[in-house]
Amino acid sequence: MDKGQATTQQEVNYGFAQPKKTFGSRLKRSCARFWWLYLLAFAIVVLVIVLPMYDCSFLKLHPSQADRDDLPESS
Repeated sequence: MDKGQATTQQEVNYGFAQPKKTFGSRLKRSCARFWWLYLLAFAIVVLVIVLPMYDCSFLKLHPSQADRDDLPESS
């Protein structure tokens, strides 16, 4: 870094170092920018967990549907 660039950077910062951003401020900024991505990921996780649970519980709650004789035979 040359001396002219360092002076310009000091003038922009007024001689003070930039404050470090806190975890909360970074998290808030991330949520504001990528809320749609977090919502999509949450929906996918819920579907992956809930749908298999619903499918398995349906057969346990209604065994008559699983043992019907009028279902077509697979060969």
